[in-house]
Amino acid sequence: MPGAIVPLYTDPGPVWDRLARAIAQTPDLPFAIILNPDSGAGAAQSDLYVASIPALLLANATLYGYVDTNYARRDAADIDREIGNWINWYGITGIFFDDVAPLDEHAAYYRKLTANARTQGIRATIGNPGTLAPATFVKTFDTLVTYEDPGYPPIASLESAVDRFGLDALAIVVLGAPYDDHAIDALIERAHWIYASERADDAYGALPLAFDSLLDRLHIAHAADFDLHPGL
Repeated sequence: MPGAIVPLYTDPGPVWDRLARAIAQTPDLPFAIILNPDSGAGAAQSDLYVASIPALLLANATLYGYVDTNYARRDAADIDREIGNWINWYGITGIFFDDVAPLDEHAAYYRKLTANARTQGIRATIGNPGTLAPATFVKTFDTLVTYEDPGYPPIASLESAVDRFGLDALAIVVLGAPYDDHAIDALIERAHWIYASERADDAYGALPLAFDSLLDRLHIAHAADFDLHPGL
């Protein structure tokens, strides 16, 4: 069942309002929304975020707090504290681990991070290496971002990721590419979460220009999948 992953790296305002409307208008389409006040949770709770988050917390949306792992160089205890802040300040139930080092030698580090996050009450995790990770990362995260680059990805690399991790565990982030229905359909067949923006700059501070078209395509695919597999 395809859904929209949305990096929301901007403070509450018009972009949040538009996204909240989109979530409400497509109640059967899943959304994974990544919040990022200050390269993570920030130094202190934001009253603006506290007041604005409820508008996004609809049944079809999961909010993820951004956490930078600095390619496995960041201390795990520091990350645990930040996850605690996400939970205590904003009631977050998902964590988006960014700058993931996709190397066998770091797999245990990320398994520890996700295990600690679940101990604190986190229910969903996304890891972002932005490329294909080794097989040792299977089941480390609930979802892996296996592509985050300008242009649409090569189909062969996507199929390799599906073979390794399974379609339901994959997310794809396309930047700086014109919207294309056929290209989006190819992504939908090979990943669960999709984001595609024509913007090369500030792609995460504003929604894609063709955001409505992207959601329409995802919604069509989601409805077709539901018809084929009722009860999912």
